Amino acid sequence: MARDPEKRRIYNRAWRNANRQKVRDSNARFQAKFRAKFPEWAIWREMKSRCFNPKNKAFSFYGGRGITICEKWKNSFQAFLADVGRRPDPKLTIERIDNNGNYEPGNVRWATMKEQSLNTRSVRLITIDGTTDSFTSWAHRFGLNHRLVERRVAKGWDFLDAICAPAGYRKLTFRSKE
Repeated sequence: MARDPEKRRIYNRAWRNANRQKVRDSNARFQAKFRAKFPEWAIWREMKSRCFNPKNKAFSFYGGRGITICEKWKNSFQAFLADVGRRPDPKLTIERIDNNGNYEPGNVRWATMKEQSLNTRSVRLITIDGTTDSFTSWAHRFGLNHRLVERRVAKGWDFLDAICAPAGYRKLTFRSKE
């Protein structure tokens, strides 16, 4: 091959075009093997996409809100895996402990979908005798459907009355005859 830069450029372009599909296939095979060995990799990749890719459907809830990933994890799956550890159960997903905090060591854990559903901005937390829990959890502790408790509170009941009254109980209201 001649040392002419123009010929080298044409040769490189021709080689890339001829081998592009082979490279894609090779990368796809590598990624498939890697994903099978490390299912956490897909979670890490999706976490990055949510925070940095404006085309991701969930971007507005993560990157759009300023949620980001620490520099150490952003560029290294190995660092992420070393800090977070392998996923103990396939049903677990990554969760930020502080919902408004970033993805960083000390603020993430493996959690079930039920645990994650209680760690969202829309969950109403209520404290009774120094114990804080979600609205739904309090209802379930007292053996009530959370929708029943929601209806009672919407009708003006005090929250404690709403969870302490049995399911069939109706609060009497008197109408004046005016």
